[in-house]
Amino acid sequence: MNYFHAENELIRAGQKDGVLLNIRTLGIGNGIIDAALQFPMYPNFTVNNTYGIQPLDDQVVSYMKFALTMYNGCLDQIYRCRQAYDSDSDSIETRALCSRAANMCRDNVEGPYYEYSDRSMYDIRKSSRDPAYPDFFVKYLNLPSTQEALGVDLYFRYEPSSNKVYSAFQLSGDYAYPGFLEDLGFLLDRRVRVVLTYGDADYIGNWFGGEAVSLAVNYSQATLFRSSPYVRLNVDGVDHGIVREYGNFSFALVYDAGHMVPIDKPDVALEVFRRSILGLDIATGLESVSNQTGVPLVPDDPITSR
Repeated sequence: MNYFHAENELIRAGQKDGVLLNIRTLGIGNGIIDAALQFPMYPNFTVNNTYGIQPLDDQVVSYMKFALTMYNGCLDQIYRCRQAYDSDSDSIETRALCSRAANMCRDNVEGPYYEYSDRSMYDIRKSSRDPAYPDFFVKYLNLPSTQEALGVDLYFRYEPSSNKVYSAFQLSGDYAYPGFLEDLGFLLDRRVRVVLTYGDADYIGNWFGGEAVSLAVNYSQATLFRSSPYVRLNVDGVDHGIVREYGNFSFALVYDAGHMVPIDKPDVALEVFRRSILGLDIATGLESVSNQTGVPLVPDDPITSR
């Protein structure tokens, strides 16, 4: 997103030919945005999640916490990765250092859940043997009629995930890179609406980490966002979660949903999307919210917990 903004500025200044892209809204669902903030939340989520499920014994959780903070552990390696990145982001040495940091954190802090638990990485309520998602939408998106309607090359086959893409990101060290919090702050201060949405049952992109990210983003209205109360997320007269929002920044927690909120709560996900792009408050969809960073939104029904 920042790349597009930078390119737009070059085009406006006449320094580059191209077409301006009007970027108004960024939505992130159960995103892993900042490793240093989110990896510490993995052991926390296993013992204090929304559902009271404790999938790991105390020894495993203790190891996860130890691996997080020990010398040459997860946070230590992330710190050294980011130091190297700030000095030379493109060097092979930096990428290798950051890749090692990502591997250390994923194997020893995030990974014990997969090794010693029988719970799904995408939904702590489910067994690891359950399918991650139904396949009906994959079949639908690969229908020639669907692809033709979307203008997609008929020789293209849609896949919901790619090991090749994952491996490329992992080898690059992308998980441990710095700068993503700053990217969000950059967009917010340029009137782009940012909406972070998390399902409360997801482990791999859990809402503990998402909330930590939302509170750590620094931008001109950060203090006002952080001091805003949680309010109910209401769709069709039913409460489906909670939201903290101020101006053009929202953090939404959706109840009874895992990593893929649109699969678990399609009506709620669609409504959050609709409210996001139409400039409406996420909580009710009844109030207009300007993309100006200084426009407050403090609904009348604050709550602090479910």
